[in-house]
Amino acid sequence: MWNAIYRTQVRNADRPVMRYGGVLIAMVVSALDLEAQSDSLLTAVLSDPRPVTIEVPKPPIAAIRLASSTGGFVFGILVGGFAGHEMLNRECKTCDKPELDALVIGGAIGGAIGAGLGSAFLDIGSVCTFDKRIMRTMLGSAIGASAAYIASGGLERGGRTIFFVPIGAVGGSLGSLGKCWKSRYSGGATSPRAP
Repeated sequence: MWNAIYRTQVRNADRPVMRYGGVLIAMVVSALDLEAQSDSLLTAVLSDPRPVTIEVPKPPIAAIRLASSTGGFVFGILVGGFAGHEMLNRECKTCDKPELDALVIGGAIGGAIGAGLGSAFLDIGSVCTFDKRIMRTMLGSAIGASAAYIASGGLERGGRTIFFVPIGAVGGSLGSLGKCWKSRYSGGATSPRAP
C-alpha cells in the first residue's frame, strides 16, 4: 500500500514541471518574429498609412418619406377623427348621420395635417431646414387633401372620400417638397486612420 502511494506521488510530481515547461515554450514561440504572420490581410490593412474610404450607401429617401407621410396620415386621421367626433357631433342638428360626417371631416383634416408633419419630420440629410420643409408639406398636404375631398364628392360619397383623401394628402405633401428632396449625402465618406 505504501508503495502504491509513493508511485502516485512520484508520477504527480512530474506533471507540474511538464505544465510549466509547456507554458515556457509557448511564451518563447509567441515572442518570436515570424514572417508568415506579417503576410496576412489584417496585418497589411493595419500597417497601411493611407486613409480608409468607406462607401456609405444612400438611404432610400423616397421610401422613407412615403412611409413617414403615410404614418403621419394614419396618426392624424385617428386624432382628427376623434376630435371631429367630439366637436362636430353635437353641433350638427340637420345631418343624416352626424357621427359619420364628423368622423370623415375630422379624419380628413387630421390626416392632412398628419401627412404634412410626417413628411417633413425626418431630416434625412435634406438641403432644406425643418421650417421650409414643414411649410411646403403642410401647404401641399392641405391642397392635395382638399382637391381629393372635393373631387371625390365630399360627404355625399363617403366611400370615395375615405379612399381619395389619403392619396391626395400624402401625394400633396410629398409632391410639394420640391428641392427639399435633394440630400446632402455624397455617397461616400472618408475617415482618417488612427495612428
